[in-house]
Parts: sequence; C-alpha cells; structure tokens
Amino acid sequence: ILMLGTDITEKKLVLEKLSLVANNTDNSVMITNKYGRIEYVNDGFANLTGYSAQEVIDRNPDSMLHGPKTDAHTVKRIHQQLKEGVPFNEEVLNYKKNKESFWVSLVVNPIRNESGEVERYVSIQTDITKMKETALDYTHKLEAISKSNAVVEFDRLGFVANANPMYLEITGYQEEELLGKSYFDLVPLDELEKPQTRLMWENLKSGTFFSGEFRQKSRQGQELWLNGTFNPIFDLDNNLHKIMMFAQFTTREKETQQELMGTIQALNNAVLTIEMDAEGNLKKANERFLKLFGYKRLEMSRKKLSDLVPEGSTLPEINEVLQTASSDGFPISLLTKTGETHHYRGSFTQVWGLEGKLSKIVLVLLEDTLKKVTL
Repeated sequence: ILMLGTDITEKKLVLEKLSLVANNTDNSVMITNKYGRIEYVNDGFANLTGYSAQEVIDRNPDSMLHGPKTDAHTVKRIHQQLKEGVPFNEEVLNYKKNKESFWVSLVVNPIRNESGEVERYVSIQTDITKMKETALDYTHKLEAISKSNAVVEFDRLGFVANANPMYLEITGYQEEELLGKSYFDLVPLDELEKPQTRLMWENLKSGTFFSGEFRQKSRQGQELWLNGTFNPIFDLDNNLHKIMMFAQFTTREKETQQELMGTIQALNNAVLTIEMDAEGNLKKANERFLKLFGYKRLEMSRKKLSDLVPEGSTLPEINEVLQTASSDGFPISLLTKTGETHHYRGSFTQVWGLEGKLSKIVLVLLEDTLKKVTL
C-alpha cells in the first residue's frame, strides 16, 4: 500500500478559525467557488436575506439577490473585478427572499491556491440600509433647501469650495470664477473694514453658529443683502471640516423697506400725526407735531386727546369717526402747550396687529385752510 499525502493541518486550523469567526458575526459571510457558485453562507446571511443555507448552496448570488432596481453598472463593475481576481468593495442594492430591498456594503477577497490561481471568493456584506436612508433623506432635504436658498460651501479657511446655481445666477459669477475665492472677496469694502465681519469668521472657526442679515457684492460690485445662516461642520475627530452658508437674497425687500422708510419720513415732514389707543390715550406724536406744539415726547404719553381740545370745542367720538367715511376729514381745534389754538382737519386710521386686534389709532392733521380763510 502506497500512501501519498500533504499536511493540511495548518489549513484546517485556519478554516476552523474562519468558520468560528463567520458563525459569530452579525455580518453576512458568503464563500463562492471560482465560478461564482455559493459553497458556504453563515447565519448572518440567513438573517439578512431570509434564505437558508440549503436554499442557496450551488446557486449564483445574482439570481437571488439582485432585483429590478439593482444598478446594472454596479453589477457589471462587480463582475469585472471578480474576473480580474482583485479585492474590492462596493455598495449595492439587494433583495431579500420576501422581495424587500436592502443596501449592503460588499467586501470581496479572492482566495488563491499555491499556484496563484483563484479558487474561491470570500465576501462580507454589511447592512447599510439605515445609513443609506439617512443619507438619501439628507440629500433630498439639501436639494429642497437649495431650490429656494443660496447655498455656498466654504472650506475651513473660508475659501469657496462649492456654490449652488441660485447663488451663481444672482451674483453673476461663473462657477470656475468663484471657486477658491475667500469670503472676504465677496463683501463690500466698507463691510470688510468692520471688526464684526472678521469676528464672525473667527467665531465660525471655533464652532459658533451665525444667523442674521449680512451684505455681499455681485461680480459687478453691486451691493447684495442676504438673510441666512453660517453653519460650521465638523469631522469625526471634531475638527472643523467646512462652513455651509444657507441664505436668501433680500436686496429687493431691503430696497422696498428703505423706500417705505423714506416715504414715511417725507410724510412725517409734511403732516402732523398723533398715535393713540381706542380710548383716546395718547401714545406718541411725530417730531413736527412736538416741535410745533411745544411738547416733549414723554409729556404726550401722559395725556388724552381731549386734553388738547380748547374749552367749548367739540371733539367727535373716535368710534363714530372711524365708522364714517370722509375724504375731507373732520374739523379739529387743538391747543399748544402755551395755550394757542390751531385749527386742522383730521383723519383717523385704525392700525391692526397680526392677530387681528386693534393696535392703535393714528390721527393725521392737515391745516384747515377753510377755517383760516374764515378767520
């Protein structure tokens, strides 16, 4: 009897250890032969896919795990790497026995014999479905924000790394022009000279969130107003990785506000106004009224409208006046602090708050030219 043998003790020990590891991990482990047929799966595979070992042995994984939404380009890339016999990792959408989809991170290593030929493949699959769902949810939210906001990504030193189409369109920059510019290249000179501007960036670098209104300039140098936030983003080691800006352009609103304030100032310079509550308690008066009547601002808040009416003069009831439409206003005589009588035509206007409650009543006074002629 002639016996020829090879000592495989070491290989057996290695396989036993691999089997021990495979059977005690939550990850899915699968071994296929060089033709791609399954030779072994662990309990993690059964728990992840719903297939038992008896159902999958000698089958091709593609026939069971791939489905209608599995990316064909990813599958083609996997087959090519298997053919080349190189280690690789991929993320792929698979399907369970009950047709439920799930994402795995796939790590594949070829096992070679002593001649260097691939004998089998060992693959480890980790369920990353929750991570993918979280990333997808984040992506959708970011896309939604990007549709209605200007989004700019700065690196940790404050240089532009990325900008969305809305920001590029409004500022007039091409993407290649903007990349690499510092935040300080994007703000007007007078804004750059403010200590608050550099202090904001120092605070951002230390992790302080910023929210509010700020100014920048377009490619042509025009002033732009924005309202938004700057958000420091940190890496796994808690080091500053980047800073994200989410903002809305408010230049038009700012211009409208300035025009409105200018109009209000012009009206204040042209007419006399008194503000009061529904009971006639005075709140304040504009500068022209105070100057003409000789009152201090604090003095007005201590009086009622009736205190300014000369003795013997009649004051229309406020409620009655508000319910009566009159483009000409009502004749009103008022006393100055020194006792002089001035004659006006007054118009009462109600001002309502956001909750629908009466906030105040504004009395606008114009000189009563008819009374002046009569006198």
